[in-house]
Amino acid sequence: QREEDDDDDDGVLFPWEDEQTLIAELSHDGRVEPDDDENVLKLIDSLANSFTRYSNILVDDIAQTLVPAVRRIKEAHHVLNTRVDDDFGKGLWEFHDACKKMEVATLKDAAGVKEEYEAAQVSIADIMGKLEDAYTRRVQLWVDFEVKLN
Repeated sequence: QREEDDDDDDGVLFPWEDEQTLIAELSHDGRVEPDDDENVLKLIDSLANSFTRYSNILVDDIAQTLVPAVRRIKEAHHVLNTRVDDDFGKGLWEFHDACKKMEVATLKDAAGVKEEYEAAQVSIADIMGKLEDAYTRRVQLWVDFEVKLN
């Protein structure tokens, strides 16, 4: 009996020695929480069916999406192998190369046009500045002319 009383007193004074931390003791007012492992396992088991069902739905969705795409690709390969000859393919390739060359030339021309446009904008700003200076000088000459005339 005395040993149990000593254990009870130690439990009240130093509960963290019974595999509890001091912080847990202080934050739970000395109450020991039941082990939640069993509850967690039950929850996981209850979710297993939902995950399995969702997995099956995703597999069906993937199958419904991919099967028609694969079928269409096979049809396209069949058409390419039976109806399209090598000369036609070479012609398409040459057309593709010509389009790429035209694209490069067009981009180069566009860059040149952009540079010329920017240079023209600078030139216009310079000319406008000179024009404003000329107008100012003209007004001043007119004022000076009227002063001398009077």
